[in-house]
Amino acid sequence: MNDLLLDSLRDVIGGGKVSVQETDKQTHAHDESFHAAHAPDAVVWPESTAEVSAVLRWANANRVPVTAWGGGSSLEGNPIPVRGGIVLDMTRMDRVVEVLASDFQVRVQPGIIGDALNKQLKSTGLFFPAFPGSSDIATIGGMIANNAGGMYAVRYGVVGDNVLQLEVALASGDVIHTGSRSIKNVAGYDLMRLFVGSEGTLGVITEATLRLVGVPSGKITLLVAFPAIEPTLDAVLGLLGAGLQIAALELMDSRYIHLVNQGKRLGWQEAPSLLIELHGLLESVAIELPMIEDICGEYAGVIAQTATTTEAQNRLWDGRRAVRHLVRTLLPGMGVLAGDIGVPISQIPELFRQTYALGEERDIQTMAYGHAGDGNFHCWAIYREDDADAYQRATAIHEALTGWAISVGGTAAAEHGLGLGKRKYLPKQHATSMPHMAAIKRLFDPNGILNPGKIFPDENEQA
Repeated sequence: MNDLLLDSLRDVIGGGKVSVQETDKQTHAHDESFHAAHAPDAVVWPESTAEVSAVLRWANANRVPVTAWGGGSSLEGNPIPVRGGIVLDMTRMDRVVEVLASDFQVRVQPGIIGDALNKQLKSTGLFFPAFPGSSDIATIGGMIANNAGGMYAVRYGVVGDNVLQLEVALASGDVIHTGSRSIKNVAGYDLMRLFVGSEGTLGVITEATLRLVGVPSGKITLLVAFPAIEPTLDAVLGLLGAGLQIAALELMDSRYIHLVNQGKRLGWQEAPSLLIELHGLLESVAIELPMIEDICGEYAGVIAQTATTTEAQNRLWDGRRAVRHLVRTLLPGMGVLAGDIGVPISQIPELFRQTYALGEERDIQTMAYGHAGDGNFHCWAIYREDDADAYQRATAIHEALTGWAISVGGTAAAEHGLGLGKRKYLPKQHATSMPHMAAIKRLFDPNGILNPGKIFPDENEQA
């Protein structure tokens, strides 16, 4: 971007909100994935919908790429500005606009961090339940753009299931409103759902109305250890079919727990384990505890910990979230291809068999963990970063697992989006509808300025 263009951009939004400093550009050149970094030409911090609109109108007229940025916590390279241009950092738009407690709703700007939102809602007795594990750094706008999932998806759904209304700035600079504050809304095409999960390729979210739920009076968290992965998976099916008030059902294999113990020194038994959380009335969740113990016991599962206080529950959840934040420290010199696939519940046992067998065949360490309640798992293939052959073998595992998931009715991307890492699988999963997706992209973004290089595969990429 030349100096004349930069000067005109500063005229649009103000020089203090535009940076070409190398430190700012490098900070916005990479996310939490292992994809290569690409620096933007400039970073812009808008503070209002009007400023987002003005920047997009300017960028569209000058054919300058624009990539929206939230917390930078994405795991598939979703916000990496691979074509340069502008990174639109939305973190200064971080207000709670209005709490509509009587409607169980809240209006927010996109830059607010998930945990910060729930902290502000605490006095109302309500909370937003659909956060991913990165809710301490991920922003609402980024969560909606990726349709993020999370630990409580089995009970409350994913982020997109809890979005009622969106304000979106289009590539043209026009601002539109989609959805409704009514719980039921069948008026016209559901454009709101079009923007949910679109990874900033169709428009930039500038405000969202979210559905809230009451904080449960009863909450119990359990850590259950099993002798092997097979009975753990049998217990998952038994628990899901028992009609219990399960809010979270997380599965961690023994390899994952080994890393957790390394990083957090929790002293957990290094065995396949379930992290189960019940939400409901205190009396009712207490009644269900013996049922859970019986179901797990039928498959040789032993309750290792029962947490009823917030402090104890947070310690358990810290173990579940730990490895993602500590992986670079725990595995120095190692790269991780972190598959994020979703499969029908009945296919979960085969997913683990495939993960381990493929690792053994290719002499690559593999592991799996994730959201057993909705079939969304993270399958890791770990390789030495200085070993090109190991990287190719890990890639082959990743591709085989993803292809298998699609073949059994699953998905290549369950909650992290397609970004850079998964876009090549789109033709395989959505061969007949992909041309129509491309047409929608052209309709909303005819000049291709919005987060270019994402979702749609390049011509040389093969599934």
